[in-house]
Amino acid sequence: MHFVVAKKQRSHHSTMNMKAIYTRERITLHRQEPFTLFIIQHSHIDIGYTERQEVITEYHKQFLEQAVDMALSLEQQTRDSHSRFKFMCEGFWAVEQYLSKTGSVGKSRLVEALKNGSLELSATYLHMTELLDEGHMRDILKPVAEFAREVGVPLLSAMSCDVNGFSWGMADALYDAGVKYLSTNINTHHGACPFGKPNVPFYWESPKGNRILVWNGLTYHKANLLGGKDDFKNLVIVHKDIHRLIHATQQETIQKYLHYFSLNSMQLRKLNQLRSLCKLDKVI
Repeated sequence: MHFVVAKKQRSHHSTMNMKAIYTRERITLHRQEPFTLFIIQHSHIDIGYTERQEVITEYHKQFLEQAVDMALSLEQQTRDSHSRFKFMCEGFWAVEQYLSKTGSVGKSRLVEALKNGSLELSATYLHMTELLDEGHMRDILKPVAEFAREVGVPLLSAMSCDVNGFSWGMADALYDAGVKYLSTNINTHHGACPFGKPNVPFYWESPKGNRILVWNGLTYHKANLLGGKDDFKNLVIVHKDIHRLIHATQQETIQKYLHYFSLNSMQLRKLNQLRSLCKLDKVI
């Protein structure tokens, strides 16, 4: 997608072409001071919360496939060190799902991306409860540690988000696995931020006196902390073919997707609400 920033107010033709959707209209651009937009590619493992387990599994296979493709793309080779694509494999479970789908070819591509620094492994397997005993804490670090040794890549970081916190022994378990850094986002619905606020780096000292450098970032309601809202009323997530149906104007296309999806009355009502926002006729 191409962003146009106006140096002065003027009229401009804007064209968007996304697969089957093509629109062209005149819009007014208001003067905007130059700004830098930083984009961070990220995924979050939350099995069975937003979708069925098998659907989430497939999503994460695809996420990692896309990350590997971008890490090894020709465009990546032309970028400087500050603008190259970077991605953290937040849990080894997702790596296992990727490897089960892509086999030896996918593994070699993943290792190439890990070794060139575009991708990094997290020492964690999943985002686990803080109630694990020491044996279980150390066990969940073993699969990725063994994989890292096998393929010859470092394992320096761990990532665990949307959890209530960590038991103190986790610091020693991470340190003994060679981990130096922990990135987390404590879920403040049932836990609390160290020092009473997020975005504070600190050294976490273990019972044995070992230290892990920790970053606890923002979690839910982050827009509120930055002076905005987080109700996301302008955000609607739909299947790509439903997206086509929302914007379709040809009866042949409309009937094709209506037949394919067999929408019930409630779904059809929602579809027509979205079509009305696009100033298109309702479908029956």
